[in-house]
Amino acid sequence: ITYDHISVISIANHVCTGKQLQQLQRTVEKLQDTILSISKENAKYKILVEDLAKKVIEQERRIGKLERKCQIGNDVLSEEYTNKSKGAENNLENDQDDKRSDSKKSTLPGQVLQLARPRRAIDSGRNLNVAFFAYMSQDQQTPSTRHTLIFDVVRTNLGNHYNRFSGMFTAPHPGTYVFTWTAYCFAGGHTSLQLVVNANVYISSYCNASGALWHRSVSGTVVAKINQGDVVFLRTHPNGSNKGNVVSSIFHRTAFAGWSLF
Repeated sequence: ITYDHISVISIANHVCTGKQLQQLQRTVEKLQDTILSISKENAKYKILVEDLAKKVIEQERRIGKLERKCQIGNDVLSEEYTNKSKGAENNLENDQDDKRSDSKKSTLPGQVLQLARPRRAIDSGRNLNVAFFAYMSQDQQTPSTRHTLIFDVVRTNLGNHYNRFSGMFTAPHPGTYVFTWTAYCFAGGHTSLQLVVNANVYISSYCNASGALWHRSVSGTVVAKINQGDVVFLRTHPNGSNKGNVVSSIFHRTAFAGWSLF
């Protein structure tokens, strides 16, 4: 092989390398365009999720209003029934008074006449007892940010104000409430949660199992004064990262509970 042959081979190698670099550059540009497109799509989906969350809260408020209207209707019917019962009772008492006065005329000396009075149950009005307890039936697979936790197994739901499909509690009347929760995070993972009233964050909690060989848990309790129709729920932190599953099994349940104090 002469020197000229070596020079030709060397130039050919350089040309081949240049083509490969151009191909790699085009591939990188395509990947960058794909990443940009995906980022735009993610931003759109994030906006859609936020809009859906707002719509869910609004629907919960509407459901609460309908429930209150139904309660008012029931109260009106109950009051009408009570008034009718009082009228019937008064008429009965008047009849008994008439009979009693007639009987006194025919009663012998020393004779005692006992008349039984009917008793009526007193309607105590609106039932203010409100309480719920629910837990997740299975693990939540690495939830995204702003993800509302759904506690789908309901063990207690006095007044039926907790919705197991949306994971949200709607306050039936203003007052002071207690809310408590326990969440388990996967070994080696971490999860940040927020208790939200309507769109306002009330408090946050953080479960950290980084470097752990077994699950870790975090619990929180809040005493909050909320208004009628307010919606309360648990969600993942909008700015925090979540790694691993939120764990819920027969050995340890991720749960949510609340009740009215007064």
